[in-house]
Amino acid sequence: MGIHAINLDGDIGPWLQVVKLYGLKEMADKAGMSNLSGAEIELMNLAGPGTGLEMMRPAARKAATTNFFARDAYYRNTIVRDKTSAELLVALDKRMDDNITNPGAIEFAEAFREVTSVASGR
Repeated sequence: MGIHAINLDGDIGPWLQVVKLYGLKEMADKAGMSNLSGAEIELMNLAGPGTGLEMMRPAARKAATTNFFARDAYYRNTIVRDKTSAELLVALDKRMDDNITNPGAIEFAEAFREVTSVASGR
């Protein structure tokens, strides 16, 4: 509960998210999967890092998502229901594409570009 509350803090929340994403990337790198798409990173976040990596293996792509989620989590997350791992990745990618034009996403992208251009000296 404490992490959820602190995640809302404007100073600490984004830092926690960066640390989480870094951990996911580091784990994927160790598993030999260094070039993940946004949907693949979100799959690791949604299912758990190890389970997400397992779901991306070729043999697991055709497996039903019910094999990877606890019953409560499966029924609570409508995006995972009645899909294979491959279909879930497509659904996550579509949701990300649909939401990239939201005002908050645009504002975040602009802020990210500004910070990275300052950091790189441009």
